[in-house]
Amino acid sequence: LPPAEAVAGAEVVFLATPYAANAAALAGLEKALAEKVLVDCTNPVGAGLTHGLDSKTSGAEEVQKLAPAAKVVKAFTIYGYENFINSAYPGHGDLKPAMLIAGDDAPAKQTVGSLCSDLGWTPVDCGPLANALHLEHMTLLWIKMGRVQGMGSGFVWAMLER
Repeated sequence: LPPAEAVAGAEVVFLATPYAANAAALAGLEKALAEKVLVDCTNPVGAGLTHGLDSKTSGAEEVQKLAPAAKVVKAFTIYGYENFINSAYPGHGDLKPAMLIAGDDAPAKQTVGSLCSDLGWTPVDCGPLANALHLEHMTLLWIKMGRVQGMGSGFVWAMLER
């Protein structure tokens, strides 16, 4: 299907491209994305595993500018792809891995949170879309720990509460 046609029939749209391809991927979809939940799964990774936007703004905020009428929620970004294939971490009781999300629209975050739960994650609302910058930094930390320092991809974050 052409992108506009695929988006038109969707309630939730996942943007899962290399960050540099976001503008091209969203081109011409502004109308089709209006009022839809747009899950930003991308990360602006720069040279030397730095934040590609110099930590001045989040990539998710830039996605919101590209799709101003969409309800952008940052999610599914703080781990490597291996952890999205299988979210199970047996041996930890009822503790599930955390999926941190950020966005400005509360109902959109609830929708994404429900999807996270359905996929075996504990959704953690990290606040407004501006906080996506911190999630992007967590992605960089995960990459540096897992891929560069050799911990491997088999770890995730969890949230413990009293």
